[in-house]
Amino acid sequence: MVRNSLVFFTLFLVIACGADGGGDAAVDDPTHSASNRSPTVTNSMFNDFSFDYSGNVEILSEWAHESMTLTGGCRSDEGIGLMFQDNSGIGRSSWFMVSAESKVSPGSGKTGTFPVEKVQWFNGQRKDPEMGMMLPTVLEGSGTLTVTEHRGRGMAGRMAGTLEADLAHKDRDENASIELHFDINYACAG
Repeated sequence: MVRNSLVFFTLFLVIACGADGGGDAAVDDPTHSASNRSPTVTNSMFNDFSFDYSGNVEILSEWAHESMTLTGGCRSDEGIGLMFQDNSGIGRSSWFMVSAESKVSPGSGKTGTFPVEKVQWFNGQRKDPEMGMMLPTVLEGSGTLTVTEHRGRGMAGRMAGTLEADLAHKDRDENASIELHFDINYACAG
């Protein structure tokens, strides 16, 4: 887990591209996958973003480029903690967020493949019958972060790569393999 002394940067993303977002339900279809890629990104923070999945999972979450945000940060001496989230779904059944936490982080300008100890996909919310409230549907696991481009520092930098993980729900028979591709105008600090 990223230590408390890590300074987190909050980066907001507004992408004006008319993507509808969301995914189709995929119950009992292990080959199902969906992508929400923006070929024409006009936001100065993100150059590209897509999320692909496959597996035995009912898709509850929706995502659209115009409402995505990126929060978190990374330092080579303290690790990485990044969250890709659709802000329009917070508190609703369609909430979408993917988070990645790792003790290892690429140093400034470094590329390669790095282990990610904790990956979570917040795939919407369901009403808990016992508690009577909406609770997130979380699939969790571990994976890798492959950084293919990395230059500069902080919000003056650029980083592109892929987060891949195999995830499972702890209480339901749901599992998924995910690939999150990103190209952002942000880089890890040295």
